[in-house]
Amino acid sequence: MILRRSFMALAAAGSTLAACAALAQTVHDHRHGFGGAHKWLKVLEDPKRDAWQRPHEVIQALSLKPDAVVADIGAGTGYFATRLAHMLPRGRVCAVDSEPDMVKHLAERATKGGLKNLQAIAAGGRVAIIDFTLESPEGPPKAARVGARQVQAEMEKAGYRLAREHGFLPNQFFLEFTPA
Repeated sequence: MILRRSFMALAAAGSTLAACAALAQTVHDHRHGFGGAHKWLKVLEDPKRDAWQRPHEVIQALSLKPDAVVADIGAGTGYFATRLAHMLPRGRVCAVDSEPDMVKHLAERATKGGLKNLQAIAAGGRVAIIDFTLESPEGPPKAARVGARQVQAEMEKAGYRLAREHGFLPNQFFLEFTPA
């Protein structure tokens, strides 16, 4: 489970990276599985991908500090995560995926590549998002906020469904999602 506020502190720059990685790994239909890391290597690690994904430029554009902590959510085979680990030798890269075979592959790849700053993390398909409501007197500037219904719509487009909504927080919404 990822709590958005904690996650954002961990991966302020990683959200852009996660979006890029998620888009890059979408093959025809976002609802298919990613089991069997070995069969996805040809697609996700295809050298031709570098031409349109431009990973080095993406990472440079993030302007990460050398000791940054970055989360690559939906890391797959580690296309971005391994590059980040190489470019941030004093930093830490959390390569997160919900597919057990991908996590195993990532851990093996980190060990074989001597990437001690790359940690493969298994995350379940449940996502919790806690964020400030549009009308809250606390929190970030109102122009920087996203409403609960917009978050729900975006999560549904990404293949999740609202499982539970909690109403006990006075200034924040608390939504739980599971894969649709």
